[in-house]
Amino acid sequence: MAGLAITDALLKLLGGAVPLGQLLIIQGIGGTVIFGTLALRQGDTNWVANFLLPVVLWRNLFEMIAALSFLTALVLVPLSTLSAILQANPLIVTLGAALWFKEPVGARRWAAICVGLFGVLLVIQPWSDSFGALALLCVLATVALAVRDLITRRLPKDLSTYQAATYAIVTMIPIGCLVLLVTGDSMIRPNTTQTLLLITTVLTMPIGYFGITAAMRVGDVAVVTPFRYTRILFALILAAVIFKERPDALTLLGAAIIVASGLYTIWREHARRDA
Repeated sequence: MAGLAITDALLKLLGGAVPLGQLLIIQGIGGTVIFGTLALRQGDTNWVANFLLPVVLWRNLFEMIAALSFLTALVLVPLSTLSAILQANPLIVTLGAALWFKEPVGARRWAAICVGLFGVLLVIQPWSDSFGALALLCVLATVALAVRDLITRRLPKDLSTYQAATYAIVTMIPIGCLVLLVTGDSMIRPNTTQTLLLITTVLTMPIGYFGITAAMRVGDVAVVTPFRYTRILFALILAAVIFKERPDALTLLGAAIIVASGLYTIWREHARRDA
């Protein structure tokens, strides 16, 4: 979550100067090189056959939807607001896991997740003027990410996390080219500062992406998802330091509720397993 929050902040810094399509292409190339190299080093094979698996194609589709909607919203929506809306992801994932995988989710954990969602509402404040049509892009990204995470649970066991990450990230390259074609933007030559920021995002994004993919494959969804609430903490700090965003009292209260509900959910899971 820390790696993704840092990547979000840096991409938002770059969003006003570097075209969206170019950002997608650079992220796609950088992530593909890193994960592809790691996959080859550990001896992954059957690249074409695995890529054409229906479960992989569906996962890549929702990865593309999430990447396009998220980066667009990232440029246009305050970082704290976008990160807060993303906190609805655990609720969607847990609901999907209960219905799809029949994973046990008790009443107390459901209550904690609902309380966490209430905290999200306090942060985004949908009754305010700042919650407009652009926020729907954040919602679309959140739903797409949740579906991607659920599909991740169905990936074949012999498909490594590195290979799965390579497949997903490489799809950002054609999406970036399509965005450039539709918007009519031309790729620019980044200056020194922009180049350093781009290099940093290429390094921090794979850290966060690998962490999510690996955790969703080997951990109980109901246990893994509460940790995603920590993203709002990192985002609020970065938004205040870099973009001078000053969250109001409701935003801070909502963030506290989100963290508290996530911690309670983790504690409740441990208590249930001990029993």
